[in-house]
Amino acid sequence: WGVVSDALQFDLTKWGDQSFKEDGGWSFEIIDQSNRSGSAENWSFTGNLHGGTPAEINSNSASNPDKKEPSIHYIKPIGGNSFKISFTEPVNIELLRTQGQMTVNGYPEKISVVHFDEVFLKSMVLTIIEQPVPGKIYQIDNMPIVDLAGNAMTYGVMARYGIPEPIEPKDAIINEILFNTAGDAPDFLEIMNNSSKIIEFKQLSIGKMIDGKITTLAQLTNNDRLFFPGDYFVAAPDSLKTVANYNCTTPQWVVKTSNFPSLSDDGECLVLTKSNGEM
Repeated sequence: WGVVSDALQFDLTKWGDQSFKEDGGWSFEIIDQSNRSGSAENWSFTGNLHGGTPAEINSNSASNPDKKEPSIHYIKPIGGNSFKISFTEPVNIELLRTQGQMTVNGYPEKISVVHFDEVFLKSMVLTIIEQPVPGKIYQIDNMPIVDLAGNAMTYGVMARYGIPEPIEPKDAIINEILFNTAGDAPDFLEIMNNSSKIIEFKQLSIGKMIDGKITTLAQLTNNDRLFFPGDYFVAAPDSLKTVANYNCTTPQWVVKTSNFPSLSDDGECLVLTKSNGEM
């Protein structure tokens, strides 16, 4: 790639503010140039009535330091003995490269190759020597995960991965539901892995049952993230609002579900199925 000075991944579904500006004609401006997190909280639509500020200081320029610690967004198998570890924001890969003494289940010699995302600094690919056994949980320890502002991941420097297994009835259950909301808090559905299996999020869908038939089926996510025994994750139509409203300490477990069904305040029948609608 050569030497990359800066890189940006932008997404209107994450950065938009649901105003008329989403119809087009308005630029996005970074708020604090020293904040390199790439987060939606540090970008906003221009406040300039002309629709942008080319070759001028940004209209929304202000101090907005990155104070959030990074975390592991997801880990997914990508074939063979390799797994991709994705982070919630750009991290100091030099620290990982030079000071990391990563181990798999306590054994450093099990890691053969590590490749880092040199452009966006948000992921790494790890290859282990042995062929992963389906259903076995592997743990990667001793990863010094620090973002570009110096914030370190404090709730644990380990990651789990494994080969997912097919889902069966009762493997995943509905554990909590919000349908009668207050203010602008969105509905949400919490799912628990009630099995001893490793499950992929994308194996699950949610729908309504009316007169014995499933309608409005929506895949919870198309992400390849892994869901471990005893874990919880939350599906919501607006994951950012859900995280903000409830001060979620593990936002990586809250996912945005497109076409999340509208839930009646009076109650109805909700079903959790395989992604193809099978119960």
